[in-house]
Amino acid sequence: MQISGCNCDTAETDGLREAIFETACLRWVRDNTPELEGDRTARNELQARLAKADAAVESLLLAFFNIGARSPASAGGHGCKWYRKGALRSCS
Repeated sequence: MQISGCNCDTAETDGLREAIFETACLRWVRDNTPELEGDRTARNELQARLAKADAAVESLLLAFFNIGARSPASAGGHGCKWYRKGALRSCS
């Protein structure tokens, strides 16, 4: 089944978008900066920042999709409403 949209809080989606963008930027730097080869300290710092950014994306995705919760109310979730072709869909 393809879910085509989610009616969720914009702040949540903005935070997720920013975290994904930061991860993409850090990966670009890692893959396109040959100067890092000769700078162990910079490589270690970049690796630490990338690990932290990856963890943030994972955490935001888990919270966004309410993964691990039995119901949105029981986990204090946001209760997204999912739609496909304009019809409200149940994801339980």
